[in-house]
Amino acid sequence: MLQKRNIMKFLFVLLFVFETAEPNSVTQCENEYDCPKDYQEVFSTTITEIPKSIKSKITEVFFVQTEISTIRKDAFKYMSQLQKIAFINNKINSIEVGAFDNLPNLNELEISGNPDLIQLMNGVFNNLGSLKKLTLKNNKINMLEPSIFDSLANVEELYLNVNELTALPKDLFHNLVNLKMLHLAKNNLSALPEDIFTKLTNLKILRLYENNLSDLPQGLVDNNHELTEFSVSKYKIKQWPKNFLANSKILEKLYMEGNQIEELPENTFVGLNKIKQLKVFSNNLQTLPQQISDGMPITDLDLKNNKLKTIPQGAFSNFKSLRKLIISNNQLSSLTKEMFKGLDKVTDLDLQNNLLSSLQDDVFSLLPQLKTLRLNENHFTNLPVPSLDSIPKLTSMYLKKNPWVCDCNIENLYDWIITNKGKVKDAAS
Repeated sequence: MLQKRNIMKFLFVLLFVFETAEPNSVTQCENEYDCPKDYQEVFSTTITEIPKSIKSKITEVFFVQTEISTIRKDAFKYMSQLQKIAFINNKINSIEVGAFDNLPNLNELEISGNPDLIQLMNGVFNNLGSLKKLTLKNNKINMLEPSIFDSLANVEELYLNVNELTALPKDLFHNLVNLKMLHLAKNNLSALPEDIFTKLTNLKILRLYENNLSDLPQGLVDNNHELTEFSVSKYKIKQWPKNFLANSKILEKLYMEGNQIEELPENTFVGLNKIKQLKVFSNNLQTLPQQISDGMPITDLDLKNNKLKTIPQGAFSNFKSLRKLIISNNQLSSLTKEMFKGLDKVTDLDLQNNLLSSLQDDVFSLLPQLKTLRLNENHFTNLPVPSLDSIPKLTSMYLKKNPWVCDCNIENLYDWIITNKGKVKDAAS
């Protein structure tokens, strides 16, 4: 009986420990190398040189925060079984030509997070015929030799983001005929040769955001018919080239926010009927094309932080899938119901922080599914009740920070707010 009691007590204590254990007490595998598998080996901390050999079953090696400063010639001479090598946050400042010789099975190579890696020698990536993915991000690389990638015809992913590149040789990528992903974001590029991506006919993702480009060469992506994502966010672009994406018929994601674009040419997005994500906010747009799209299947359209003073009638008429329309932080002083023509499925309309002071009675009558309306931070002194009653499914209304005038003319609006307390979220000024 005593033994049984002791067993029950032990089980109770064990259960208590498991239930009260801190979540962080369990080993967290945030990175692949935190919990290596039996075919992986991780080297870290104080090692200064790459080991001469490793166990034959190891196919992936990681060098994390080591003291290695040079990757020497024939460093992996006796490790021909390796399929992946990653140098992450080390102190590498040079890589000798021949460092990656005798690696016929290597398909992934990463050298990232080295603040002293400024330059790569020509020929350093020779003899890597099986390589599919090359990551050189978050270093201080400021130039690349024209032929440095010439032997990497099978590479499909190339990451050069977060470096200090100021220019690119025009033939740099011409041999990368199988490249699908090219990441050049967060460098110091101020210009691009017009034909630099011409040979990349299989390219699907091109990320150029956060560089110093002030314009885009007219034919930059004319040959990249397979593009599904294109990003030029946070540049200094003032003018968007006409017909720039005319050949990118299967584009799904287009990011051009954070530039200084004042105007979009007519038909800028016409023909781009696969786009699901479009970001054009935080530019200097003063107006929109008469026809923004002829059938884009996006659900959210964000135009905030521009300088829109008016919207052409029917500009949104082909956005049949749109659910959320954001036009906040612009300079709109008036609205017409024709501006919202075709937006049968929009449930959320954000017009806050504009210059609106009055509304037509039927201005929202073409938005039958509208549930959330934001009119806060405008110039309203009153609102016509019919304009609100014309929104049958309204559930959330935001009116804060308008200069309401408390006189007899506002009585109808006051009564409407009292009657619809559940809908009005912030009526106070």
